[in-house]
Amino acid sequence: MTGFTASVVAALLLLVPVTVVAEQSESCARGVEQFTQQRYREAQSTLWECVSSGTQTPEQTLDLASTYREIKNYDEGLERVANEMKRRHGDEDLIYLGAFLQFRRGQFEASVALLNLAYKQNPNDWRLHQLYALNYVEAGWVSAAEQEFDRAIKLKSDLPELYYQLARYYYTMSEFSKSVTTSKKALALAPNYADVYDNLGLTYAGLGNFSASVENFERAIKLDQEHNVRDEWHLVDYGASLMDRDPSKAQVLLQEALQMNSANATAYYELGRTMQMLGRNSDAEANLKKAITYDPTYTNAYYILSTLARKRGDRVVAAKYLAEFQRLSSQEKKKEISAQVLSMRHR
Repeated sequence: MTGFTASVVAALLLLVPVTVVAEQSESCARGVEQFTQQRYREAQSTLWECVSSGTQTPEQTLDLASTYREIKNYDEGLERVANEMKRRHGDEDLIYLGAFLQFRRGQFEASVALLNLAYKQNPNDWRLHQLYALNYVEAGWVSAAEQEFDRAIKLKSDLPELYYQLARYYYTMSEFSKSVTTSKKALALAPNYADVYDNLGLTYAGLGNFSASVENFERAIKLDQEHNVRDEWHLVDYGASLMDRDPSKAQVLLQEALQMNSANATAYYELGRTMQMLGRNSDAEANLKKAITYDPTYTNAYYILSTLARKRGDRVVAAKYLAEFQRLSSQEKKKEISAQVLSMRHR
């Protein structure tokens, strides 16, 4: 081969990856655009083209993971991850996707096991620390969760979602002042973040600041309406916060939430509690039964059902519900102990 021919072949060989990369980059950009437009099924397909090419950014992988949160086809996603891993064994983004999908399926130990593999490759990936934190919150070991949220924020300080999740954690721990402060950090980055206003509504309710609570809940709901977002959770949270003060309005909000999503177990649970407060015990039982139909692990619903059954004189049914309440409560304690073990596995 002459020097001239060799140089031409070399140039052609260089052109091929450039063309392929350009096409792959185009699919990545198109997938992000579809995700931003909330065209989640299209985005999922396009972003898989992007990730399969190996040219994706961590943010594009995160967007792909988030499409599964919206569509909830987790098993399908895990199958795709397994197939891709045969071709690209040990790919950090694929491992992260698998960990995310296992988390969404409630398989916390499997999720953490995958996170441990990715952590060994890149301990400074903020996504891993975020997902560790979420696993620990769900598994019940909260002290490790705050540590992981802090690590994620140090690595990715410009992401409002991390501040929102940490603020939500503080709310669940009744650390209301910290929740307000952290929520405001999220809003400084994303002023129209509806979930943050929802969290502020809950937090101000916890602080006893009723007017601020209402203001923030209504801001969250208004933002949803303006952006054509159907999110029943803001109505559920608002309704639950009004239960003691205005159960009739709480009933309206919770019923509106169920019109958006008739399978929301929490909405049925809170509506059941509201009906109980209004003295409508038969309606309370009906809604609480729906709560455990959609979520058979809804521990507190069994306890209230037990008390309602006992009030109407059905001791057999009351004992059955109480036994289930005690069984689930015991499982939650075991889950918390298991999470303590999980928290140390990536150290």
